[in-house]
Amino acid sequence: RAVDLADAEQLAAVRNESFGGDWNARTYRDEVMRKPGYRACREIVAVAPDGRAAAFAVTWFDEVNRVGHFEPVGTSHRFRRLGLARALLLHGLGEMRRAGMRTATVQHDASNRAAAELYANLGFEKRYETYGFRRVE
Repeated sequence: RAVDLADAEQLAAVRNESFGGDWNARTYRDEVMRKPGYRACREIVAVAPDGRAAAFAVTWFDEVNRVGHFEPVGTSHRFRRLGLARALLLHGLGEMRRAGMRTATVQHDASNRAAAELYANLGFEKRYETYGFRRVE
């Protein structure tokens, strides 16, 4: 389902479980949900039977160039290997197609083999590799 601002706490929790970190509802709202171009209807979440967020994907649309982008995509460690990220990506690709996007992109850390395999199995082709960003002082 699509999310709304009230989901920020659960989205922060699933983000932390997916990638590590200490995000909270306020941080999630400020760093994701209130950014230019963000639309809650384009962030989708898979909800576990107990009601908590199990996986999420944020989609971004560039209507001018007709490019859709997934960033970030995450699954709580408790819900991995169930096909949730795949289901979210397939749903997002359908939404992109309906909105007129002609290309879909995704970015992930190249050391994340599970993500690389998932995206390749969905037809994404590797163009570039990134290994995270670090500021050197």
